[in-house]
Amino acid sequence: HGDSSETRKNERSPWDTLHAGRAWATGGGNTPNKKSIAEIHAAIAAHYQTHPVKHFESVPIASQPGGR
Repeated sequence: HGDSSETRKNERSPWDTLHAGRAWATGGGNTPNKKSIAEIHAAIAAHYQTHPVKHFESVPIASQPGGR
């Protein structure tokens, strides 16, 4: 991601709020995200309500043009 350790002192991202585990992203230098986990989940649900996931038929790579 290429940011410096100084940049990491900003607000914790929604990703790092939901998926703890990157010590540098959840360390003492940054502040928790303003949104709660429930608010982040609601925003994700609202996004997919507006932009549903499109399902595509699976096609084996070998049968595609240029497949190996």
